Amino acid sequence: HGMTGMTHGTNNDVDTTAEQLDGSTSGLDTACKRVDLMANHANTGSIYVGGSDAIGSLTGGMELRAGDFYSIDINNLNDIWIEASENNQILKYIYFT
Repeated sequence: HGMTGMTHGTNNDVDTTAEQLDGSTSGLDTACKRVDLMANHANTGSIYVGGSDAIGSLTGGMELRAGDFYSIDINNLNDIWIEASENNQILKYIYFT
């Protein structure tokens, strides 16, 4: 698999506005090979994961409910966008380099 490193992070404020994985809307230029995502068990809403043009409950994306896990092979974190059905949701992630 060629992975040599692992880094973790948490976005503690996923809201109803589309954003990149770290909560920004530009500049998350981090090379990686795979990302594992998990919606916090205490979340009351869903988090949608996809590309910048495919997130949200009306436009597509992968829906993560409380406790759900999703893994994606991808080469840069800036390609992952998230949006929640309710404000203040939490998404944990680990990315592999």
